[in-house]
Amino acid sequence: MKWHEMTGPEVHELAKTTDLAVLPIGSLETHGPHLPNGSDSFIAERVCELIAEEVPCIVLPTLYYNICAQMKSFPGGAISIPPQVMIQLYDAIFSECARLGFRKIFAAVCHGGSETPVEFLANMVHERATSEVPGKPAKPDYYLFSKTLSPGVAAAKYAKDPVLEVGHGGEIETALNMACRPDLVHMDRVTEDGPTNPRAVSANYHIEWINQVPLAYVGNPHYASLDTADKIMEAVAADFIQAAKEIAAYEIGVDV
Repeated sequence: MKWHEMTGPEVHELAKTTDLAVLPIGSLETHGPHLPNGSDSFIAERVCELIAEEVPCIVLPTLYYNICAQMKSFPGGAISIPPQVMIQLYDAIFSECARLGFRKIFAAVCHGGSETPVEFLANMVHERATSEVPGKPAKPDYYLFSKTLSPGVAAAKYAKDPVLEVGHGGEIETALNMACRPDLVHMDRVTEDGPTNPRAVSANYHIEWINQVPLAYVGNPHYASLDTADKIMEAVAADFIQAAKEIAAYEIGVDV
């Protein structure tokens, strides 16, 4: 059930049977010459569609805009939104969901890095609730759960690239796009493997991706195929579906 495809009365009635809203979180950024800028968003939307087939919930409109400042040096593609704006946007969306009866929010993050403002907001919402009534259990306006795309298991099972690269625009992400938008995958535009340059420091820090991944994709996308695309998508979605089942069964307030 997609929020934007339903009528107001339909959403109202659905809120009587489920309190779970799922948000597909993607981005707009370059994924090499062969994949669309909305790759992460297409994957997120398909993952959430598969969730809705298994778990009673309402699926919010896919969020294309996100933080992706590290991609801005590539010509074209990236539209990056400041993290503080994303936090405010998430809070506004989720507060409105709660007002309309959906107090459990599942953020399905399919763009690496976008989990940071979501996790920050989860802490902020909890802090806001506990500070209102000191000494009593927290009662936040909504309960924010999140999971970030991590296709490692699926990649290990189905990948053909001998140098397994789960990351940006490679075999796995190309296959995931084949599963949801094969019409936008242009394999004829890939002429070589996507190299990566090692970071100078092992600790986590931000750099421009054009320095680390000069072609905007990693590994050999040509290993991706329609034969395994749906299997990889199903394997990736399975983790999200399991999480959604647990969230749907979660009794609000049981941990406090």
